[in-house]
Amino acid sequence: MLIDLLKEKDTSFIGIIGEDIAWKYLRDQRIVPINKFLFGDEFLRFLRDRLKGRLKEKQIQYLESLAREGSRWSFDFIALKGYEKSEPYLIEVKTSRPGKSKHSLKGNWSRRSRKGWTKKDIEEAKSLHFKLLLVNVQFLDNWKFEVTSREL
Repeated sequence: MLIDLLKEKDTSFIGIIGEDIAWKYLRDQRIVPINKFLFGDEFLRFLRDRLKGRLKEKQIQYLESLAREGSRWSFDFIALKGYEKSEPYLIEVKTSRPGKSKHSLKGNWSRRSRKGWTKKDIEEAKSLHFKLLLVNVQFLDNWKFEVTSREL
């Protein structure tokens, strides 16, 4: 089987590869993603067991409420920067290929996001001291990728 990533139609598959590349990019920026592929009860246990003391109680409750609601869960990673005084991040990853434009969120998790976040949702997350980061991964030719990010 030969898979041509530049012609692949399965956007979920492309997205997973983009998330893996974003994971490396974030770690290189000393931002440590902590929740890859955790959902539901497993994620809720993780929040309580592993993040207590790293996040404030209100932040944990906020993430738990998002996870329970499901419909508002629209970011790919929770991440932390720093250890003693961790800065929490909510990270959305967008992946594109040559000839396709980069995803632009224009200040919110707009049309191409799984679940649209409103300006009010973003303000709520920021009021709890979460930083919201958009990471764009663009596939180039010959196994190269351009990765950019911006804070919302």
